[in-house]
Amino acid sequence: MFTPCLEDFEDFQVDTDKFIDGGDTIVVLGTFRGMHRTSGKPLDVPFAHVCELEDGRMTRFIDYLDTVLWQETYEA
Repeated sequence: MFTPCLEDFEDFQVDTDKFIDGGDTIVVLGTFRGMHRTSGKPLDVPFAHVCELEDGRMTRFIDYLDTVLWQETYEA
C-alpha cells in the first residue's frame, strides 16, 4: 500500500499520534510526512485510519486524508 509513497517521497514517514480502541474498530490518528522527490515540496498531511477487525484479523482498512494537501506536494 505504501510503495508509491516510498517511491514519490524522500524520508516518507507515518507518524502516529493516537490510537482509539473501539473494540472491533480501531482508529489511528497521525500525520504523513516526507519530501516530494520531484517538486521538492514537504508532505505534512494529517490522516485517520479506520481498521475493522474480525476474530483478531483486519477485515477492512479505510484511509481518510486531505487529498488537496496531498496533491499540492506534487505540483511544481
